[in-house]
Amino acid sequence: QRIEPLDISRVINSLSKAGKVSTALQIHVTLKVIFNSAVKKGAVIRNPVLSVAKPKPNKKEMKTITPDQWRKIRDYMEAKKPRFLVAMTVLITIGLRRAELSGLQWQDIDFERMLLRVRRSFHTIDRQPVYSPPKTECSRRSVALDLHTLEMLERHRAETELLWFMWDETVQPESPVVSIDRKMPIKPDTLTQTWIRIRDGAGLPNVRLHDLRHSAAYLMLDAGIPQ
Repeated sequence: QRIEPLDISRVINSLSKAGKVSTALQIHVTLKVIFNSAVKKGAVIRNPVLSVAKPKPNKKEMKTITPDQWRKIRDYMEAKKPRFLVAMTVLITIGLRRAELSGLQWQDIDFERMLLRVRRSFHTIDRQPVYSPPKTECSRRSVALDLHTLEMLERHRAETELLWFMWDETVQPESPVVSIDRKMPIKPDTLTQTWIRIRDGAGLPNVRLHDLRHSAAYLMLDAGIPQ
């Protein structure tokens, strides 16, 4: 009962100024829950946390890679990580989210019209595969493929069909475009971990996998492609 909003504000502000914004946010949320419970039980009259502004997390600076850096990454993957070349190329040339790439199926690629349709995302929850709609309604979209990416996907399709043929099976429309074991889509977390190894191996700065979405737009503009 002796705790006042000013007491909580001092703690929150002190942590925020020290750069520990996430810790300050956790404390704010935890105290709010505790005092809400105390109010319901009649232990206190009011929740002092309601008078304290929630700390705002720092926005992460978006980074992009240059055309020269992308060529360096591509050369590194061709030499060291060829099995991930298709996945990373699609991410950076089209600007897909990692879960959208994981959820990409062969029926989503129109080779004749040079289009890639984003129709679903893929995640694993409690080790169980889960398909879901894209993040927002606007995320359900069709994206034009450039000639280089289209040809790469055509080669990847032919190689995939040959691999499945060796197993006496046929690639289905709902089969994943990017997979580790043929039938299960590659996990989004696997894409992130792989990107970190590729990025560090190629000697690039600390660019996150998600930043490739911004790099895609930057590279298109650099190539003179209208947005």
